[in-house]
Amino acid sequence: MSALLELRGVTVAYGGAPVVEDASLTLAFREVAALLGANGAGKSTLLKAVMGLVPLARGEIFLHGETLTGVPPEERARRGIAYVPEGRRVFGGMTVRENLEVAAWCDAASRRRRLDEAFFLFPQLAEKSSARAWTLSGGQQQMLAIGRALMQAPSLLLLDEPFLGLAPVLVREVVNRIRAAAVGGPGILIAEQAFDAVAALAPRGYAMRLGRVTAEGTLSELRDSGMLAESLLPR
Repeated sequence: MSALLELRGVTVAYGGAPVVEDASLTLAFREVAALLGANGAGKSTLLKAVMGLVPLARGEIFLHGETLTGVPPEERARRGIAYVPEGRRVFGGMTVRENLEVAAWCDAASRRRRLDEAFFLFPQLAEKSSARAWTLSGGQQQMLAIGRALMQAPSLLLLDEPFLGLAPVLVREVVNRIRAAAVGGPGILIAEQAFDAVAALAPRGYAMRLGRVTAEGTLSELRDSGMLAESLLPR
């Protein structure tokens, strides 16, 4: 069986200078994996490349064994990719319910079912379904951003720095919610630099430094090898 997601020699350049260079990785169906590195390592750019938000200088990306070359972001979303960017970016003036419903491209019955599933997964959102998104705490906004992505019923969920700026107690809550979403759900690729938080979710991962994937393995292997410490050093 082919991998859910496969990157082969992906290179992304801004102004002619490579930001990601010759990156390769795979993600199995329903697997949770981490992409670890410091700020500026190229993690966010790699996720954007998978979503089609930045062009490839070279390399190829496959979803379900089919190439995504030339496929625009909106079609990638229809094919099953959901993306939660760094900084959450919820629709502040809309209610929690509206934020969730706007992401569901399906009939009314399916939308109601997905909304019920989102509220079951994120009970704090159910309690605030009529509240404007801007009134939520940072942790609740992150849950809303993830819940909105899950309303697409994706096969692949890309999370960019989901724990950034959250207090430790909120990090634990978001970790628990992501873990619950992963059960029988999409494959999840998490770009992070908070090792302890992502280690509670992802058995396996990749280390990135200066735009290159420098190591792969279990998170314990990456930690013990020293490659992870090197990748988390500032640029």
